[in-house]
Amino acid sequence: MRRLTFAFVIALVALPLTALARPVSYTVVIGNNAPPADAPGVALPALRYADDDAVRYYKLLSQFSRATLLSTLDDQTQKRHAKIAAVARVPSLDSLRQVFATLGNDMRLDREAGNEPVLYFVFSGHGAIAEGGDAFLALTDGRLTQRILFDELIASLPTPRTHVIIDACHAAGVVGTRGGTFFAAEATGETAPVTEAETIAITKGTILQRYPNVGVMVATTLGNETHEWSTIEAGVFSYEVLSGLAGPADVNGDRTIEYSELHAFVANANRSINNPRAVPMVVSEPPRADRRSPIVKLEDLRRSYLLHGHVGAWGRFSIESEDGQRLLDAHMSKERPVTVALPMGTSVFVRTANGEAKVSSRGKSVATNDLRMTAPTVAARSGVDADYRQNLFASPYGPTYYTGFVDSQQGAVAVDFDINLRVRGELVADVPAQETEHDVGRWSRRGGYLLGGVAVFGGALMAASGMTARDARSDFEAATTRDDAEYHADEYGEMTRIFWTTAVVTGLVAYGSYRLFKRGRRLNVRVGPPPGPSGPPGLSIGGSF
Repeated sequence: MRRLTFAFVIALVALPLTALARPVSYTVVIGNNAPPADAPGVALPALRYADDDAVRYYKLLSQFSRATLLSTLDDQTQKRHAKIAAVARVPSLDSLRQVFATLGNDMRLDREAGNEPVLYFVFSGHGAIAEGGDAFLALTDGRLTQRILFDELIASLPTPRTHVIIDACHAAGVVGTRGGTFFAAEATGETAPVTEAETIAITKGTILQRYPNVGVMVATTLGNETHEWSTIEAGVFSYEVLSGLAGPADVNGDRTIEYSELHAFVANANRSINNPRAVPMVVSEPPRADRRSPIVKLEDLRRSYLLHGHVGAWGRFSIESEDGQRLLDAHMSKERPVTVALPMGTSVFVRTANGEAKVSSRGKSVATNDLRMTAPTVAARSGVDADYRQNLFASPYGPTYYTGFVDSQQGAVAVDFDINLRVRGELVADVPAQETEHDVGRWSRRGGYLLGGVAVFGGALMAASGMTARDARSDFEAATTRDDAEYHADEYGEMTRIFWTTAVVTGLVAYGSYRLFKRGRRLNVRVGPPPGPSGPPGLSIGGSF
């Protein structure tokens, strides 16, 4: 009986640890302005903002992951981000291999602890085509090829999920493009055109068929162009991705950004660009093992507070830090409210065509209704390309555009919408709720109920052991022989230990139940997306890798 009781207590201790297993995220960000020294056939000048892109990704993703930055920051970026510059490592192939060796050890420990390690890999910089026709990404001491990235590095990690974001010219075999001379002083980088065959190699290749746990989000062009812009001090594609990940891409209001949402947001941002050479075409492929795999959850951004409300009347708006750095741009429809994550510890400015508002928070959230717009104090900047200045983020983004966009993408899996969604200004009513296996809220609530049941059972065991201990003490005090006194003393000691052990474990289980159930309640019941139009002209290459 004693062994059976202690075995139950041990199982009771292990159960909440297993049920509360969590994802543990790791990030590797590379930003390299330098061109490849050995690119055949063309001399590539240095980029200006690949290091800035890398810092932006690092600041966002390090809020919920263990992040490593490989980038040599230029003087201006070091001055603005001195603390980050101090921890940045050289963007070399040798450094990258060392980082992945450390990640492999850390992830194996995570798996042994019952947790799920997740990898984010981000690259911003140059790419080129080698003599044999293979694409590679430029590092300071060598070439990051598809074989090294996927077959050597990513394959070495015991992670069930990897997210790859690349903004680089000629990443056809590695995925993505960047470079060119279109904006003269406003841009940098020149490279050979991306051919149609090269584009097909991206979308029809087999690399992601061999790695169904890997999702990718990359930029490519069908021309000899660059997508850096000095107004935002960033690569345009990276800036659009970061703007979407901060919250505006979340089309269904669950504060989770999925691949389809980010893809549609970036495509919509470029929808009104007139010059096709200025449009970064997007290749997006979620992990085949889970096409609803989330990229970012706003609730995980520990160093951010949330700005929430209806912003459709603002039109196109940007948010800038106090030192004038653009943090994000967006243009939201009036169909639903939006939630935007903003950095804690500093004030920011929301700027629209008609006014601006200062935003700061000492709490976790700010309502847009509390903002007071005043006349703009910053004059419109000059010397930028008119097509970007006038047409980037010119079209409103919302559920109507999103549903049409997803309908136009072969194999795309849409997010779920709540029943109060307004589409084209009309309330969608009488839509049957349908929870899916991807409904994190449902599984959180079920986990809460499960642990709640365990806590109730633990409470019953605690009460039973407490009463048995009380009876044993009474029997001990009433014992008339030494043998009876020793027996009841041992029984009292054992039941007391069981009581306190069960009390501690039951408390932990009850707390875990509360946290899971509370998390599940925050997520609304999901329903299938309403029917949309046949879809806007896609900026995606589409298809499968």
